[in-house]
Order: sequence, then C-alpha cells, then structure tokens
Amino acid sequence: MAKLTDRSLEALRPRTTRYYHFDGKPRRLTFGTYPRLTLADAGVKLAEAKQLLDKGLDPGAQVVAERIAERRAETVADLVARHDPAEFVNLRDKRCDGNTIRRR
Repeated sequence: MAKLTDRSLEALRPRTTRYYHFDGKPRRLTFGTYPRLTLADAGVKLAEAKQLLDKGLDPGAQVVAERIAERRAETVADLVARHDPAEFVNLRDKRCDGNTIRRR
C-alpha cells in the first residue's frame, strides 16, 4: 500500500460525487477541504450525518440552519448601537472636538 503524505492527499480528487436521498430527493453534503479538515474529522462528521439520517433528519438542513444563525448573529454595529455613547467618553481625546475618537 502506498504511503499517504500531505502532498498525495492534497492531489486526491473525488472520482464520483456522493449523494444521499432525503424525502425522495437527491442531496449533496460536503464537509470541507483537506488541509482545513483532517481525514479523522471528516470521518466523525460522516458518522454524525449518518446518525441524523437514521433518525429521519436531514443533515444538510442542519448545516443550512447553522449558516443562517451565523448570518443573523449580532454584529459590531449592533453592539455599538446598543450602548450609550456616554460610555465611550474616556476614549475621546481632550484636544479634539466631541466627535473624534483618538487612536492608540
């Protein structure tokens, strides 16, 4: 058997696209690319996806729901808008007008 190295794993390409069927429709699920996702992690994610399918749940729907939750997460603009501008007074430079924030 050939030795698996990082270079040989990066050069691998799938021979066929794997699909699973849910509600009679073919679906495709990807877990990530090799350097970011190790083979061991891919095996764990595959086992989790198979468990969800055995329970009658769509693993792809869970991934979509996670992405939607990330997009709806609170942003820095939301955090700043939620706080009173008076809390940021100590960041303002005394030599500037009241609308300038000094750099550190």
